[in-house]
Amino acid sequence: MPPDLFFVFKSNSSKIGLLASDDATDVVLFYHLLEGVALDVSPGGILSMAARGEIKGPQVERTFQQDAVSLEQAMAAGRRFIER
Repeated sequence: MPPDLFFVFKSNSSKIGLLASDDATDVVLFYHLLEGVALDVSPGGILSMAARGEIKGPQVERTFQQDAVSLEQAMAAGRRFIER
């Protein structure tokens, strides 16, 4: 995974106030949720470690479920943004 997966967002985040309030909220939410999932699947992240058999247990299952919800929420935010 690239070291700065969200470079475009981060380099333009100071301009987020130029967007309509609803758009800004959904853009920030979209990237926030994706960044959390990216951390879990990156080297050292809980799901990355679980995939390599380094850890297992209920925490892995919870994280997987939470990340699935986060991805669904990110997709919903993206759809709302596109539909406006």
